Amino acid sequence: MPSMMRTETLQHRPWICCSGWLLGCLTLLVGCEKHDDPVRDIQQRRQAQQRAAHEIDNLREAHRLVSQLAELNQEAAEQRIVSFLNTWSDSHPATGNWSPTALTASIEPRLKDAPGLRALDASRFVPSDVEYLELNYLLRQVTKWAGQATGDDPLFAEWLSSLEERLGSEGQFRLRQASQLFDWTIRNIALEPLELDSPAPPIARLPAGLTFRGPGYRQTTLETLMRSSGDPWQRARVFIQLCRQAGIDACLLGLPGENASEPSEWLVGVRVGEELFLFEPRLGIPVPGPDQVGIATLGEAREDASILRRLNVPGWFDYPIDAEMVQQTVALLDAPPESLSQRMARLEAGLTGETRMMLGYDATASSEAFKAIPGITAVQLWSVPFEAQIYEAALAEAAENDLNIAAWQASEWGMLTPGFPLAKARWEHLVGDFDSEGQEEGARILYMQLRHPEFDIDDLEFNVDLQRSYGIRRQLGQSNEEFSFQIRRIQEVMRVAKRAASYWLSLIHYDTGDYENARNWFDKRVLGDEQRSRWEAAARYNLARSLEHLGDLERAEELYKTIDAPQEHGNRIRARLLSRQE
Repeated sequence: MPSMMRTETLQHRPWICCSGWLLGCLTLLVGCEKHDDPVRDIQQRRQAQQRAAHEIDNLREAHRLVSQLAELNQEAAEQRIVSFLNTWSDSHPATGNWSPTALTASIEPRLKDAPGLRALDASRFVPSDVEYLELNYLLRQVTKWAGQATGDDPLFAEWLSSLEERLGSEGQFRLRQASQLFDWTIRNIALEPLELDSPAPPIARLPAGLTFRGPGYRQTTLETLMRSSGDPWQRARVFIQLCRQAGIDACLLGLPGENASEPSEWLVGVRVGEELFLFEPRLGIPVPGPDQVGIATLGEAREDASILRRLNVPGWFDYPIDAEMVQQTVALLDAPPESLSQRMARLEAGLTGETRMMLGYDATASSEAFKAIPGITAVQLWSVPFEAQIYEAALAEAAENDLNIAAWQASEWGMLTPGFPLAKARWEHLVGDFDSEGQEEGARILYMQLRHPEFDIDDLEFNVDLQRSYGIRRQLGQSNEEFSFQIRRIQEVMRVAKRAASYWLSLIHYDTGDYENARNWFDKRVLGDEQRSRWEAAARYNLARSLEHLGDLERAEELYKTIDAPQEHGNRIRARLLSRQE
């Protein structure tokens, strides 16, 4: 794309600088020399202002395109975004000595070929950077609205309000915001098991020792955010990166492995000053503090054995970690390769105002801060961000070579492909545009448009007028069998999209503080649907959360005790904490 930058040339009129031709050539030259310096200064200042304006325009245009990715042609948009960013980068050459964080030495050799690690010192942007920018744009938008209407989790609200003396006003604010972002993550990212047993086509051997649909890395953070579901470590990544956009330092805590093996993942620690507060993504709750009040710190969990012991649910669940096991822990930093690059650090510094978002990650500074916390004996880069990048590339290559894998991917989440109606609705949801403004339709309207009547979906195969109304045309030469198969696939996608739209509409009601409508939608439109949905367990949990706000604690506790829910262990702990407040 041609550069947007252009330079205007000022036309000098030297005779204006002099008092007249009668003063002679010497007078002319002296007069011009006397006045030329301020003219040159003005010219240089104007040129500098114009360059700065055009540089800002390049960044703003790139940001504008990132903010519209859900409705643009991805390949064309990527090219334009990269072009704008490289035009800006060319006018901002790197200065000083830059070197990647020494923590890259902690990356396992099998992960050294992660695509993003190959160009940490590169100054120019590449198309793969756009996905990273898209993710951080969405995370930044979520931090602006998550928790605004709903406020603190009722279980911890009173305790959070009492922390100013202990943490100071800034520390209290940071922990309160982290608590709200964790609450949003748990309610909005439906829990999946670490190991999936749903049908999937076989896939050839994956690189770096990865397994097909392995825990933590089987989808990227962007996919977790868009799909609204993920396993515990994918939940943890969303929460940690939301915290980062809010300027809050968080990491995954791991337990040291035996014989120099990789640490095993435990839970998320949020640093506030010199304390590390504990949030459990598997259970969906912060770890309760002493006497089951507030949120526990790492120091409290090490010193008071009852804190982790109370994460047991006698007769139902045993928590696999105790105080003795957490005397030594490892801080695992969630650092996607792009976040460690020179170009993202420079770009972050260039973004201001509404375009601002956290892109670079000073892993070295975070490492020093975490090391200062008692109980943390080592800090290293978490392997999952690199595994996720390698897995994503390998799966894309496999899909190109195997139609079965491509078809499986499309059937799983093809409805969230950019340009599809559900993708646009989900995007508007995440950026917080719930209601329509002018010509722009908000998430509520877009979701409602996808809730097609069930009789329309049923009749689609035989009703030609209905097919035309939905833009479905039989292709020339297409057999009856082929066309019927196509219609059945369309019906399946319409039903899946309808159920996702119903669930996400319910979440919008909750996140805007409309708990009565949230209860009705979770109860009647999601759980009351005759057809089974992937959202049932998450809807039941969110229904219980709505009932808490409406004062129906008895039914909320009953729902938390639903057997075989993916989050049943944590839900039963929440029911116990809730009963203490009655």
